[in-house]
Amino acid sequence: MSTDPPERSARVVERNRLPFDILSDGESALTRAFGVLHPGGAPSGADIAVPSHFLLDSNGRVLWRWSAGRISDRIHPGEVLRAIHEQLAQ
Repeated sequence: MSTDPPERSARVVERNRLPFDILSDGESALTRAFGVLHPGGAPSGADIAVPSHFLLDSNGRVLWRWSAGRISDRIHPGEVLRAIHEQLAQ
């Protein structure tokens, strides 16, 4: 999910040949609901989302969550995979 407009997200998918869609939250409604909006965090002063990962079950319940402490922080992919495996084992 991205706070970018759908057209921009579609270009990212195409340019990077991603095997999945990027959902657009252009109005930042979901970003606010999940508590990961960083008001004025973009270099332009626009609102942006804090880098975050959520693992949801088929009912939309949050099973696991990670959010960056700083806008430049990123989680190691191995940690995400570990969280997925832990949830699958339960």
